[in-house]
Amino acid sequence: MTFGEFGGYFVDSCILLPHPLRGMTEACSEFLEKAADSCLICSTTKKETLDLIEESHLTILVDFRDSLKPFLDSKKLQYLTNKDGQIFAEFFASRKKILKRVLPRRSNVPNEILAATERYVASRLHSLKTAQKITPDDFLASMITELTRIKHELKQPLLSLREVEIEPNDSIISLIAICTIITNSKDIAHLASVLEYQFRENQWIIFVTTDESEILNKQEELYTIFRLRCSKPDWAFDYYREITKNIPPVEHYRKLANYTRHQKDFGRIIEKVIDINVLG
Repeated sequence: MTFGEFGGYFVDSCILLPHPLRGMTEACSEFLEKAADSCLICSTTKKETLDLIEESHLTILVDFRDSLKPFLDSKKLQYLTNKDGQIFAEFFASRKKILKRVLPRRSNVPNEILAATERYVASRLHSLKTAQKITPDDFLASMITELTRIKHELKQPLLSLREVEIEPNDSIISLIAICTIITNSKDIAHLASVLEYQFRENQWIIFVTTDESEILNKQEELYTIFRLRCSKPDWAFDYYREITKNIPPVEHYRKLANYTRHQKDFGRIIEKVIDINVLG
């Protein structure tokens, strides 16, 4: 078995984006550092994540731009000083309650943007010297600049990975939905893209994710039926050692004994997609 028969680690967006749990953030960072040369991202994952960052950034930017000046006017503040921290604490608390209802809920991206912006505002305000004043317009401009910087910082990990352009096959999408009962259509599209790549290239793939609610709790079905390994970053290298002991995916699938109905359905679909005999 040669290394060439391992196609790489396809990473989910949650591996690249900030995680609310420190331990998971450390696990993702350590994995990305060790596996950097073997990490890939499928086009569906990249598009979804970039769209999420853009949507979160724009929603927060528009809200802050429209609400900060009226809020400060209501406090009768013409200038800001290093003594106005409590006022900004109130501003962020009130805006987060409102933004919670309109921002995407399936990711930590909005919370990260808000937290990073609040840290910046506190630092900027506290850095003002005694008696130093700044106009609300100037302060808002600096906030907007910081929001743009945060957006680009969040995008950077996605832009640094090699992208694999795949339009997921509708039949594979449908079969994954039926066999796993995964409810999120975007997750299903990512998995379908990775599966098609694995069999088209005839190289083993590991899909690395922290999504336990949708994907990792379906690990058994995804491997038994589709021969796709999904893993948390903590165990990805262990699965690498396991699957690279196998013959390549197409030949491996041909040698399965007593195909289940779903395995036969998947084999027939893959045969049409890649025009190669998959079923033994």
